[in-house]
Formats: sequence, C-alpha cells, structure tokens
Amino acid sequence: MKVKKIFELICNLNLTKAYKLLLMLEKKFKFSNTITEEKTQNIKKSFKIILKELGASKIMIIKLVKEITNLDLMSSKKIIDKLPCEIKSDLSKEDAEQIKNKFDKLGCVAEIL
Repeated sequence: MKVKKIFELICNLNLTKAYKLLLMLEKKFKFSNTITEEKTQNIKKSFKIILKELGASKIMIIKLVKEITNLDLMSSKKIIDKLPCEIKSDLSKEDAEQIKNKFDKLGCVAEIL
C-alpha cells in the first residue's frame, strides 16, 4: 500500500479514531508526542450539571432533582430556590448529557460544565 493511500485513509477517520491510532503508533514505535500528552491532560473526565433557569412545572423539577440527588423533597426544593445551582458533580459525559436532557424536557435551562 502506498503512503499516499494510507494518508488518505487516515484523513477519513473521525477525531476519536485518529487519536486512538496516534496512541497505538506511539506505543508501537516508542515515541512520545508532547502535544498528545498535553491534550490528554486537558481532556475533561468529570462533569457537573448546573441548573440556570426553571421550566414551567416547579413540582416536576423538584421531583427530578430528588431523583438525581437522592435527597428528600424539601432539600431538593432548597437547591432549586437558589439559581444558578449545582445539581450533581463528578459525572461522566454520558450521564451529564442524560440528566441535562431530562431538564431540557421540563423546559429548564441546564448547563454541563
């Protein structure tokens, strides 16, 4: 296979797959790319949900906060009474997106940080 053809195949990879390929090449040929190391250190692994604005049904939002945080109803109400507020932290990206979608469905404005 020609180098140009390999290059074209690599260019068609998405960013995640290209990054994995780079890591495999580094391991195979035992070289270190300082740019890769810096990027790896800057990749965020833990996320939190910030509730910025309430939607139409405050009762449903309180119940959702209760479900997410495992707090009682009164504690959940106190959290959302002081906006913006952190709902939950130390979440994976997927979990944070799922929770944000739940707030979005209730008409809230939530942010992933």
